[in-house]
Amino acid sequence: MNIRFFQDGTTNQFTDNRVFGLVDIVSQAADLTDMGPYGGNNGMYKIGFDIIDQNDSIVAGPRIPYQFDEIPPSDSYVHNVFHEGSSTSTYHYIVSNHLANNGSVNVTDWEQGFYTARVFTWDTRNNVDTLTVEFEVTEQDNEAPVVPTLLSVLSEGEGFRIRWLPNTEEDLAGYHLYFSYDMETWTSNHDESVLTDTTSELIVPSFPQDMVIYFKLTAVDNAPFPNESEQSDIYGLRLGNPNEQFAIIDAYDRIGGAWTESTHPFVALLGQRLDRIGLPFGTVNDDLFELDTTYYLPPGKIIYTLDDTDPLPSPLTEQLLNSFFNGTWLIGSYLLEGLNSDSLGQLYVEELGIILGPSAAIPDTMTGLWGRTFQMDTSWYALDSLNTAEIDPNSGSTILEDSEGHSFGVQAYQFLYTAPPPELLFGPVPDDELMVEITQWLLEDLQVTGEPFLPNHFSIDAYPNPFNPSTTIRFNLPANGKIRVTVHDILGREVEEIISGKMVSGKQEIVWHTDGTASGVYILKADFNPLGSGETFQLTRKLLLLK
Repeated sequence: MNIRFFQDGTTNQFTDNRVFGLVDIVSQAADLTDMGPYGGNNGMYKIGFDIIDQNDSIVAGPRIPYQFDEIPPSDSYVHNVFHEGSSTSTYHYIVSNHLANNGSVNVTDWEQGFYTARVFTWDTRNNVDTLTVEFEVTEQDNEAPVVPTLLSVLSEGEGFRIRWLPNTEEDLAGYHLYFSYDMETWTSNHDESVLTDTTSELIVPSFPQDMVIYFKLTAVDNAPFPNESEQSDIYGLRLGNPNEQFAIIDAYDRIGGAWTESTHPFVALLGQRLDRIGLPFGTVNDDLFELDTTYYLPPGKIIYTLDDTDPLPSPLTEQLLNSFFNGTWLIGSYLLEGLNSDSLGQLYVEELGIILGPSAAIPDTMTGLWGRTFQMDTSWYALDSLNTAEIDPNSGSTILEDSEGHSFGVQAYQFLYTAPPPELLFGPVPDDELMVEITQWLLEDLQVTGEPFLPNHFSIDAYPNPFNPSTTIRFNLPANGKIRVTVHDILGREVEEIISGKMVSGKQEIVWHTDGTASGVYILKADFNPLGSGETFQLTRKLLLLK
């Protein structure tokens, strides 16, 4: 014998014997005492039940709905008596029903807590057996967990690791992870039995190179009928040549306005474009930089997407600022507003030489990006405006503009900025040729030859910044030559000479110790004279000393 609980009139079984509302009590039972010519598995002569509370008081029943002194002339009774799965050799009795009509136990107004259901069975010789099962009356729960937040899908060894932000619901059972190779057909091999409520990552030790995979995550609770959340943003990954690795940073948090859904596929759409031209990538949520301050961007090229006017996580801005990632593609209709909303972001924008202009209505067409004309595709959603940008002509140039001269994109040797999101800029028919040109330009500094790596450009940065009491000044020399690095105060007065002399090409670094130097903003200045060129190149960077 066994006892199970179902929603009245359905095959929906309550999980963990936690019930609410109208309940069907189903018990499997058989008479095994008669070993006659028809075998020993016979139906019961009589079956019934009652329910007692924790004080052993009867709160329902006793009820004996079935006593088979004769078989009813119509077979219609079988749907009241027997639950789905019954046969001529297996009997699942709905003991809360009646022979002629439906029935149930209504626990809606019962006090929440634990009760015991007792099922009694008799054979024709009045032998009786009893089975008891404890169950819990609980309130009906139709509220799903909040949407989980994917934090990263990144390569690790020969495989990859998926991380997410743990949900905090008290009734959380775990997670469902869905994967797809084409973003159309989705499969889940991991549910709450594997990804429990205490799980926040999944490590896959091996995965094929040059194969793309996408993921989305849901959270489920332990309600009698589990509720599943909406699906997370879609993240993706493709393993491949580490010298061509891209990291897509997702900083899209805005809900409302042009995009009204609570989650988005924008990162995965970028991943699809990289996959089509054979480039590896991983995905990172910008929240990870605040949650795990030990996390640093891997070597490679950065595609950074933002459509929010909120400030960025400071640890991320510091990494972008201090590491001076060559080959960064900044994307977002309101990205510059977000970067300019705090002091670190402002410093980063100033370092890049970008100036935020007034917002402008999105035009029907734009021109630029290696001589192309773009028809803005608003079939996804219609933006009301975009940030415009200007760039110091000594640092870079405009690459995307409308017929009225509004600049929606700029470039310099270390970065590319486009205000229109790719799903609007690229249109419904992906322009793989344009994506190839963009990524080849971004990958310029990562091309590997048989010679030792030499930087293609003269650059300088300092890490950490802000700092106390010292910072490491790092610079790249594209050729042999003379270098002089100095520090100046905000009025332009020289504070200290860091280095002056001839140096060979390549990466160099030196530590500046600030003993006796007051807190404040300083200017790092580097003058480089390549051997035999007769020219001098100058770079400046802002430093912030905090004591």
